[in-house]
Amino acid sequence: MAARVLHENSTRSDVALEQHDKERDDPDDHDDPAERLRKHGDEKTHPADDNRESDEEGFHAQEMLQVARRMITITGGNVRTFLLVFDKGDDVLATLRRFADEHAIRGGFFTALGAFRSATIAYWNAETKEYERIEVAEQVEVISMTGDVAVSNGETKLHAHVTLGRRGGATIGGHLLGGIVYPTLEMHVTDFGTDIVRSTDAETGLPLISR
Repeated sequence: MAARVLHENSTRSDVALEQHDKERDDPDDHDDPAERLRKHGDEKTHPADDNRESDEEGFHAQEMLQVARRMITITGGNVRTFLLVFDKGDDVLATLRRFADEHAIRGGFFTALGAFRSATIAYWNAETKEYERIEVAEQVEVISMTGDVAVSNGETKLHAHVTLGRRGGATIGGHLLGGIVYPTLEMHVTDFGTDIVRSTDAETGLPLISR
């Protein structure tokens, strides 16, 4: 069975995929952001500098962004959005992977809600570097499902996490390995219009986003 496309939208703009590595040769990069903000205030030497106080919030936000080691910026491309409705009995990941292949989606993200009659999730053990499977053999609500679409070794690679609601209100969540839809699942998919690439990380063995 295949998910039904109820809505598709496409917009066109220039595309740029950039990877910014954090500067490592600037000693200021290792300072506490709040301390650098204090130093910035101490450097005022002219009365007119007092007028810059209103900009301190923006400056502080910029400093905080520098905490990130790496940032990938995606702007535009032939961006497409889809609303998919899955049918009863659909294997959510297999169906989504087939949809991504058929529509040449090689970089994107998705969100969904609905329900599964059963699912398999997992917890990644940092010590063993293995996924520990958790079988959910019951009807559950898909409270939240988020993930992204990328390519790894030329093939479509999905990465999804899910929060599931059990009867009585308890929840369970983790890395999604599989889920059988019942009675429905509604998913919004955004295609960036450019490739997102995953490569095997030497330390963990996981296929992490590299560009």
